[in-house]
Amino acid sequence: ITNMKKLIDQLERLPDEKFHMMEYVEHRDCGTVACIAGWCYLLNSDGSRDANDNKVFNFARDFLGLSDNSAVRLFTGNSFDSPWHWSKLEVENLAFDQVTRSMAIAELKRLVETHDER
Repeated sequence: ITNMKKLIDQLERLPDEKFHMMEYVEHRDCGTVACIAGWCYLLNSDGSRDANDNKVFNFARDFLGLSDNSAVRLFTGNSFDSPWHWSKLEVENLAFDQVTRSMAIAELKRLVETHDER
């Protein structure tokens, strides 16, 4: 939970245009764009910008203390064992690529408050 709170604080300071849930880490002309796992990796690891998706996923899963299934749910919106959506996505029926930085922060805060990994 401590690391999740740290990531929330870090994400709150990012500009919206630097966040996109469909990219672990992507280097664009305008700068780096990343998702929850990508920013977790970039801001809290050795900072290697050459990481593959597996390395980013595994680092973020371990840093946040998530099970494999919970990490898949949080980082991709999918689940190994059942259909799953973030609480906000269930209500608004949004596609995962429509998740905003503020929605991601809200979901992380919900996980911290409820200790719910679903």
